[in-house]
Amino acid sequence: MVSARDQFFGGFYRDPRPEVAIEAFVEVAQNDELEQANASFIFSLAAYLHPSVADALREFAKEHAHFRQPISDILDTIDALPEMRSLPLDEPEALDYMWALFLMTGDLDPVDRIASVLSRKDRVLEMLSEWLGERVFLPWAVRRKRAQATHLEQLGFNLDQGCADLGNTIDLDLWVWKQMASGMQLKRELPFQVKQDLITHLMIKGAACWSLQSNAQQHPKVRELYLALPCLRRLPSFVEGPIA
Repeated sequence: MVSARDQFFGGFYRDPRPEVAIEAFVEVAQNDELEQANASFIFSLAAYLHPSVADALREFAKEHAHFRQPISDILDTIDALPEMRSLPLDEPEALDYMWALFLMTGDLDPVDRIASVLSRKDRVLEMLSEWLGERVFLPWAVRRKRAQATHLEQLGFNLDQGCADLGNTIDLDLWVWKQMASGMQLKRELPFQVKQDLITHLMIKGAACWSLQSNAQQHPKVRELYLALPCLRRLPSFVEGPIA
């Protein structure tokens, strides 16, 4: 039997009854997990999006004194919630907020916003193309660049300047982010300067791709949206098991 906690966090939109939220709250609060994985925030969001949940929490607090303070904290947080539907997706945490909106309502608009991250330019491809186009003349520089190119090809990069995308069939931002999990050292193995803004860019695109694939396995409407993405063929897999 699926617990109320799993029902709530796994997709409250499927059965948005206040009693499901209350049972989930009790389970989480009793295990001292309200501050873990933004649980308290999710309850505040549910109370904001579903007034019946807020009413149920207030009534529950009246009858259970030891839950009054955490419930008060949850309800007090409602006014401090960010305007998430227009929140800039410039940090991985913003993606979590979009997923929270979807899980609480079933609305695909925030999922569309997450999917739009995947259409952001392929910065690794862009920077790699610039590096390949830079001309070098001194013998030591020629040898060094040739060695770097050989190493990149050994890592799996295609460097065919006569082909679109240098002959790479996968978004290199996402491919590189996936390879980092296997030990790729960006600052050592890429032939151009890797700054924090590039790492943040890779992190957000990688998180968007992984979360879409993961949720597509669990939510049919997300799966339908994911499989219709124009860039689908350029996405590496970040999850085990089938999506379609």
